[in-house]
Amino acid sequence: LENSTFNDDLISSEEAEELEKKYVNQVYEKIADHFCSTRYKAWPKVAEFLQNIPPGSLIFDIGCGNGKNMNHSIGCYEIGCDASYNLSKHCSGKSEVLVADCLKLPFRDDCADVVICIAVIHHMSTKERRKKAIQEILRVLHPKGQCLVYVWSMKQEGPKGSSAYLKKSRAPLSILESKVEEIKLSNSRTIQMPVHKNRTEFSSKDILVPFKSGDKVEHRFYHLFQENELEDLIKDCGSNIIKSYYDDGNWCAL
Repeated sequence: LENSTFNDDLISSEEAEELEKKYVNQVYEKIADHFCSTRYKAWPKVAEFLQNIPPGSLIFDIGCGNGKNMNHSIGCYEIGCDASYNLSKHCSGKSEVLVADCLKLPFRDDCADVVICIAVIHHMSTKERRKKAIQEILRVLHPKGQCLVYVWSMKQEGPKGSSAYLKKSRAPLSILESKVEEIKLSNSRTIQMPVHKNRTEFSSKDILVPFKSGDKVEHRFYHLFQENELEDLIKDCGSNIIKSYYDDGNWCAL
């Protein structure tokens, strides 16, 4: 038996997949209805990007969730995919949607003019899996295409002050974590993971974030990105970056 603090360098791909199944995929299946009632509007810069895509383009929305980023383009054909069936049901009537793993996209090579992947890759629990997600995006993207990626930032203070996430806090900011959760894996290994105190500064890069759905509280896994980490990951995959920026608590790359 082994009990250790989470370290993505010391976790196997099988363990990572099991962790994400329990603390990402299964959680979204449970909270889908409540989650969608609070996430219904595209972030302004994402909507602006989509509105400027040339008509006739094929757009893939990887990790489309409830489809809040759909129907912002003009004259384009959109296909969304998400690992959660219950989330994807909320896309009904917005666009073509299918249930799929972002690490194994069911699309042919070089076919998309544009890919967006908003708030998805930070749910991958190891660097290799985050890299694989980027590689899959690049595989389906046309060589002259563009992709917009957003990930949650460990830094929640930008040039314009605190992010919207911190501003919604009803209590003084702190960096205290409420507790540590023991994650028991099927191979008998136990991993300790800090549970974040909502609406406070992050103090660990790999955390469980609570989501209250009715009377229940579910924990979702997140990897918080440091400055330049997303750019380095994309460069490791052999792609060029047009621009990168910080947007209200997120690191972004085009």
